[in-house]
Amino acid sequence: MRHASLFLFLFLLNASTASAQSPTTSTNREEILAYKLTLPKAHSLISATRDMSRYAMSLPDFQQRAVKMMTMTTAQQQAEMEADANLVKILKDQGLTAKEYMVGGPALRMAMLIAEGNASPNLYASPENLAFARKNMAVLKPRADSVEAMMKRPPGKGNSDW
Repeated sequence: MRHASLFLFLFLLNASTASAQSPTTSTNREEILAYKLTLPKAHSLISATRDMSRYAMSLPDFQQRAVKMMTMTTAQQQAEMEADANLVKILKDQGLTAKEYMVGGPALRMAMLIAEGNASPNLYASPENLAFARKNMAVLKPRADSVEAMMKRPPGKGNSDW
């Protein structure tokens, strides 16, 4: 089992740290702004985050891996993710690639945060994704919140389904 806590950067951290966890290049930003959210993709992204969280939190060195991932570039994080067969399977089960998760996760998270009124200058979303988040917030927020709550539980407290 190699390198498993990438999701921590991508999806679930609070707004003040969401974009500061990994160096963001202009290419990353452009890809995130160009990503088109749909309800099926949003559900897949949230489900993948939930499943990756369960897996990663079951690992004995979860916290060390999370800290390590925060210092990596997006490309390095993607390579780490692709090197872990368990993470690749989780993504495949949700119809996602590592690249799509790396772009779609932040696109969804930032659109939701902005739609909720967060005005951090580190957050950005396309007008289409912001409209999508506003329109679907009642459906998406409870699912995202349940994953985030799961993440806040200490490892070993109902997080070891793997």
